[in-house]
Amino acid sequence: MQLAKLRIEPSHLAIAALCLWFFSLFFPGFKYGFGGETLNGIYILLLGIPFGWMSNGWAVYANVFFISVFFKVISEKKPVWSVLFMVGFAATLPLCNEILVNENGGMSPITAWGWGAIIWIEALILMICAALLQKGILNARGLWLSGVLVIAIFLGAYQVHLRQLREANEQEKTLFLSGKMAFMTLDPCGIELTSPERQMIQSNATLGVYIDAQLAEPKEGRPNLYFPLPENYIEIKSDREWMAHKLYNGLGIRVLQTKQNNYPVL
Repeated sequence: MQLAKLRIEPSHLAIAALCLWFFSLFFPGFKYGFGGETLNGIYILLLGIPFGWMSNGWAVYANVFFISVFFKVISEKKPVWSVLFMVGFAATLPLCNEILVNENGGMSPITAWGWGAIIWIEALILMICAALLQKGILNARGLWLSGVLVIAIFLGAYQVHLRQLREANEQEKTLFLSGKMAFMTLDPCGIELTSPERQMIQSNATLGVYIDAQLAEPKEGRPNLYFPLPENYIEIKSDREWMAHKLYNGLGIRVLQTKQNNYPVL
């Protein structure tokens, strides 16, 4: 079957979709956790098929029907149910906002989506177009509109990427927007984090340490906490007071420090 003007075979479109899908496997699919751990598409596929259902990762099963649609189009068959199942599973992608990270059922949030996920979505769109073209539903105009949709998805994701780059601080850029990542799911903080340029206190300085009585001597039934303390410290008991420090836009922080502040307080 050919389109008179475009002369695009459904099998050619299906092969292009398969190549794009294969390409997406080697790009980051998403990052999880606040340390920015990355999973490439191939690992998402291998781990998602057996375990995806445990964390609402139903979208990974769209890959099974993607392959089914491909072989049916290549064989000049008209896939119907395979396309419906592929679209149905892919539509659940927004439900996947965390993943299983250990055998005890521990979950970790997805904090950023990679370009691999964007390429994967575009591969599915091309495969849908190939199936519709095979069935005779998609005409030349519809094929052009599908191409526009693919480009619009990429440009839209890129615009979000650029906006977050402008709003995020350096730490967020490093953790969530670098290494072929498209955009993060978190709202950018934007407040720059700075580190001291020089050592603030001497390494052997004596620190004043205040431990709340409810923590030092907890009530019955509450856990006893272990506090690692420095070698040189003075326990503050009564000579302390709260000092308010103004920070940003009317916000502030209260710091407990000694009235006779002759040594640093922890």
